[in-house]
Amino acid sequence: MNKHFLLACCALYFAVPVLAQVETENNLQVFNTGNQKITSVAIDHSLNFIDGNLPQNQVKAEPACIVNGENWEQRNPTKFPYSATVFLTLENGRSRCSGAMIGKYTVLTAAHCVLENTNFNTGKLRDPQKIEAFAGGDRSALHAHGANILIPEQVRRLNWGEEFIKHDYAIIVLDEPLGEKTGYFGVQKASVSVNESIAVLGFPGRRDHTRPWYSPGKVLEVAKGVFYHDADILPGNSGGPTVKSNNLRNIIGVVSFEDPFKHVNGSSKPADQALVSFVAAYRNLAPIAQFTQPVTPPHIGSNGKNKPPLQLPPEILEKLKRRPRPGSPNTLEEIKKYFNQTH
Repeated sequence: MNKHFLLACCALYFAVPVLAQVETENNLQVFNTGNQKITSVAIDHSLNFIDGNLPQNQVKAEPACIVNGENWEQRNPTKFPYSATVFLTLENGRSRCSGAMIGKYTVLTAAHCVLENTNFNTGKLRDPQKIEAFAGGDRSALHAHGANILIPEQVRRLNWGEEFIKHDYAIIVLDEPLGEKTGYFGVQKASVSVNESIAVLGFPGRRDHTRPWYSPGKVLEVAKGVFYHDADILPGNSGGPTVKSNNLRNIIGVVSFEDPFKHVNGSSKPADQALVSFVAAYRNLAPIAQFTQPVTPPHIGSNGKNKPPLQLPPEILEKLKRRPRPGSPNTLEEIKKYFNQTH
């Protein structure tokens, strides 16, 4: 048999497992920093909308506004949806982005905000514990640190460009349930057309960050995986929610970048069904979930008699004991029991 033929067969054989991780139109590969694993999320093509939740002390969302001749307007950080618009500091404050609460513990933002370097992307993510989220502004008493990050695996393999932008979204899981007090956005499959009125919410650079900014605009162009608009954005707006101006409580896109080459102010990654399915899969994640993933050695069964006692870092156990949450294990014994039952 021809040795070149044998080599080709071997190459094909060893390539097959790699292809199993490739994203398709029916599944999204998601990397989780909590357990350092890649999980496949099914894309639900019938899922077009996920409802949000208003703060307990607010019975309806702040009405949409019409701003005549003014591209920026600061908004009340105690009123939804501005209360759920998040100012993010990265690497202990060296970089900044915007985001949106989409669950009690979860923030939707741009993937390029949580990657260390998008121009020469190595796939390495920022340390989630060095990310701090401030609900409604940088002086807000409602703030929390990151616990783990979920991001499309595809975007970790790409440098900046059109393909990157199609996957430019991520979820940060916080260590405190800010969403219980701020409320959280819904997410709606983007159906936008040219000249439709939209708005960008967030914290643009070189402006006051004590309250969120509202920037209205119109859609200029709709392309595959991105739509361009003339809502003003600056560095710092990245990751903030894009909404329709007549419906501020539902996210239709995530702010990605400004594009001076196309002579437009900004662009947003639209909420397609991959993004909506991604949010549906992870919006209810709580920080303890990163410690209850299947991380025990594979030779130890869930009912194995030789299972070793729970081994978690002392600082994590102490943190979990200090921060009881409804429905979560609170005491050390409960944590151990919960962990062992789920493995």
